[in-house]
Amino acid sequence: MPEDFKQTVNLRERMLAAQNGSKENVERKAIPPVAKTLRQSKPSNAEGIDRVYNDSEDEKTDLHKITRPSMKLNIEQLQKQIIIALVLIMIIAGAYWLFFVKGKNQAIVSGDEKTASWYSIKLINGEVYYGEIANTASDPVVLKNVYYNYDQINPATAGTEKKEESASLRLVKRGNEAHGPDGNMEIVRTQVVFMEPLKEDSKVLRAILDYEK
Repeated sequence: MPEDFKQTVNLRERMLAAQNGSKENVERKAIPPVAKTLRQSKPSNAEGIDRVYNDSEDEKTDLHKITRPSMKLNIEQLQKQIIIALVLIMIIAGAYWLFFVKGKNQAIVSGDEKTASWYSIKLINGEVYYGEIANTASDPVVLKNVYYNYDQINPATAGTEKKEESASLRLVKRGNEAHGPDGNMEIVRTQVVFMEPLKEDSKVLRAILDYEK
């Protein structure tokens, strides 16, 4: 192949290379500055993932911030309800104690002061005691300022009343016995045969009142 042909080929390659170079220069000149800026500022895939992850974390934080006040509000409401319930329970308990327990005790005390009377009470074993009874319907029967006959009949002779009706009745105030009682008695109703009120002109009552003076 002649050398002139090789030279011709080389000239063509140079011309093509020169044309390609001019096209690249034209394309570089044709790209506006804004496009270059966009290309330079376009985030990479890693940066986009980080932004999405950070956005999701921010949303979670915002959700937590939104739900915390409601939980705090629920706790405060529950505490208020508990306090109100305790106050109501205390008021109800106080009213019950004031009107029922205290009122009942006051009624018993006032009843003792107003209706206490002198009675003769006979037991199933034949023993007879004298004293003040405020409530004959109570169980046990409370007998205060107790007196009894010194010559108290024996259980074996409980069916006779000769000793009780005898004029030689010797009364003794209960409280000086060896075991040291306080002078009052609480008698179970099943042990009581009868309770009999004493009249004002009763010899037994007069003797007791004279001793009390």
